Amino acid sequence: MPIKRAVRWFAVFAAVCWSTPLPAGPAPPRSAAISRPTAESLVGGYNARDFGSPGWRRIFLELKSGPRVTRAFTILHLWSQAQSEVRSLVHLEAPPGLAGTNYLLIESPRLDHGMDLFLYLPAGQRQVLRVKPGRFDEGLLGSDFTYRDLLWQIPTGGYRLRLADKTRMLDRDAWGVDAEPTTPEAAETSSWSRIRYYLTQDPPLLLGADFFRGNDP
Repeated sequence: MPIKRAVRWFAVFAAVCWSTPLPAGPAPPRSAAISRPTAESLVGGYNARDFGSPGWRRIFLELKSGPRVTRAFTILHLWSQAQSEVRSLVHLEAPPGLAGTNYLLIESPRLDHGMDLFLYLPAGQRQVLRVKPGRFDEGLLGSDFTYRDLLWQIPTGGYRLRLADKTRMLDRDAWGVDAEPTTPEAAETSSWSRIRYYLTQDPPLLLGADFFRGNDP
């Protein structure tokens, strides 16, 4: 069984709200409609989607333990894309004790680990800190979400992609794509031996992900 399953509402919401609608056209031939995609085509289609750039949104986040709200946050999220590089700035507006905290996340295949992450803390010496790749999978703000969960794109550099079974999720047909790290840099940034992404073709959406360690099936 997977150790963790996360439905990526963050990515789904962005893809639905800011994707450019395709013009209507004739229905594809039956052979094309039932053709089996490749793992590379599914991931490539998702990474190439139009999620609106530049863009911004304000997010209200509540963490719960059962029915009880344990913490609440107000977050301002801004992003921009230039060719293959995506930059995201996450600014905490509330609660007061964390207000002013910022994360800058840079995604690019040109980077050794596929991403760079910088943290600014308003308290203390007010320095900008570079987060080590081995900490990219740490939980954010006491939640199960990690820095890597904020990525707009699925990392491909240093990963082997393999098509898995087709399934049904959130009332949509989705294909599983397994990503396994094959380089020391990719292994350093991930706590998992394998990640299974659940992707749709049209429109290209990421509906969820399972995370595996060791020899989990």
